[in-house]
Amino acid sequence: MAAVPKWSATKIKIASECLQKYKLIYVDKIKPVTKADIALGLFLHRAIEKIFKDGKLRYKSAESYANAMGAQWVVTVVKPGMIQGRKIEWKDDKEPWILKHKIKEICKNIHERYAREYEEGIMPLAQEVHFEFEFGGRRFEGYIDEIRPQATIRDHKSTEFVPNEIALEYDPQFTLYALAIAVICCHNSEFAQVVGVSERNNTKPLDLLEIINLEYYSLQDNEVINVARRTPKHYHALVDMLQGLEKNIIDGNFYPRYGSHCKYCQVAHACLPRQQEYEKQIFLYDIPVLGTRNKEPGEKQLRLKFPRKKAKRAGEKVRA
Repeated sequence: MAAVPKWSATKIKIASECLQKYKLIYVDKIKPVTKADIALGLFLHRAIEKIFKDGKLRYKSAESYANAMGAQWVVTVVKPGMIQGRKIEWKDDKEPWILKHKIKEICKNIHERYAREYEEGIMPLAQEVHFEFEFGGRRFEGYIDEIRPQATIRDHKSTEFVPNEIALEYDPQFTLYALAIAVICCHNSEFAQVVGVSERNNTKPLDLLEIINLEYYSLQDNEVINVARRTPKHYHALVDMLQGLEKNIIDGNFYPRYGSHCKYCQVAHACLPRQQEYEKQIFLYDIPVLGTRNKEPGEKQLRLKFPRKKAKRAGEKVRA
């Protein structure tokens, strides 16, 4: 029996995607494989943190920032073949250099956006903000990419796929982040004042959800999408999800969920042995053979009729 975890956005995503993947990573402690897309995301998140220094733009132009980040990618990632202590599994020798050009293009667009916002007097209040709290009998933790003025959370995404409006509205990550800010504001008046909700710092966290703005920043498209504000109904939807996940975790029901996401799984190398172990626990039931039955008196035999095609002769059309 596994213990209920301290939930983070990553753990919620993995557990809801595949409980076997959750078990491999967090229970069996299998080391995930770091592929290029993961390395790209980690690098871009750190690159955004380097745009500002002491409240001012660090680089004079988008080109200088892009060139600097391209050089850092080579020195800190490509040459050692690692990122944040994790070895990268490249698809081939060309992949890291292809990504270098992609990084320069993305970083140029990022700098142009942040420079434009800076001229408008808008810049992050804090980046990579760590939170840890307990609410509703559960423990939560994580990092928020950016907290911006007017109680705004901006989350950076490096994937090419952008979720649709419905998926974003009920994305548990944004619900968790909004809840984190709401809880902190209710317990820390100084933080609430900086964020911009000081006049409501004595209210309940769920009452603050609706004044917290949420932004999905697609780095590859350089597009900021406004996500629907959270309400108590989103929190209760998150609780319902966690209750189901926690029951399976406590009961040891780490069943696999196979699908297209398996292609990108970071622990696919350890999945097959667990799959065979899981299949041994499945009970196979006899399926009754369909056959004929005796007709009741006066009952007509039901027959299925299908149209037949006549043989085609020269100059004739086939009729059904």
